[in-house]
Amino acid sequence: MKLLPRLAAVLALAGGAAAITTVPAHADNGDGNVACNSGEICFYFDYSLGNLRRHFWNADMQHNNDYYWDPANNRQSSIKLMDTAGSFWNRDTECAIKIWDITSTGDWFVTFTAPRGWKGDLRTVGKQNRNNGHSRC
Repeated sequence: MKLLPRLAAVLALAGGAAAITTVPAHADNGDGNVACNSGEICFYFDYSLGNLRRHFWNADMQHNNDYYWDPANNRQSSIKLMDTAGSFWNRDTECAIKIWDITSTGDWFVTFTAPRGWKGDLRTVGKQNRNNGHSRC
């Protein structure tokens, strides 16, 4: 009968894993929550760190395929992240985040490096809407 407690534990873990994977895939590659939580890299459409948002756990050098999440309407927005970010919050627990852009000739360059914890309006650093991608560390 020792098998039954083990089987129950395995089934409980499997049920928990199923619950975790049911988080809707809604323009949030972070933890799936509306809030910008610890460890996430968060972009916002407006300047007040509200409104439309997009979160990441890792680097993404192709913002042209990323859409903002609209929490007011609980759905993906039709606005792409690339070259539309008004503000940013680096909640990565280990790294500075480099925001990248690309020239008309295809050369990549860093527009801004946000140290851990940096949060603000990208206009204040002269980098409004210059985000084709981002990298970490």
